[in-house]
Amino acid sequence: MPALIPVDGVHGALLIATVLSSIIYGVTWSQVYSYYNSHSSRDRWPLRSFVAFLMLVDTANLIFLIYATYQLVITNFGDYEFTNFTQWSQAGVVLSTAVLEVSVQQYVFMGSSWGEPILVLKRA
Repeated sequence: MPALIPVDGVHGALLIATVLSSIIYGVTWSQVYSYYNSHSSRDRWPLRSFVAFLMLVDTANLIFLIYATYQLVITNFGDYEFTNFTQWSQAGVVLSTAVLEVSVQQYVFMGSSWGEPILVLKRA
């Protein structure tokens, strides 16, 4: 039975975003694998742990995103009441994204106890 309200724009965009996120996640895993096999021996353990932490949170983020997409596009397709409320998986996507953003930005702009900041902003 077709949906009463056209949802292909919203669901299509969400599905494409999920697929692209999965591809980028695979590329990230490739980079992390290369880092641990070739370059991590030169870094101190807090930085290696930080990279592992980021990948763990990124993995959780993708799991939440795939589950939220599945719930919206497959399980509850056509159930317009379902879209009126924020689901726990959507909140998980937002929370894990915020943790990733804050962690990386703190490291890049503020530095850390295990290294110098990557980018230093100076006033003229």
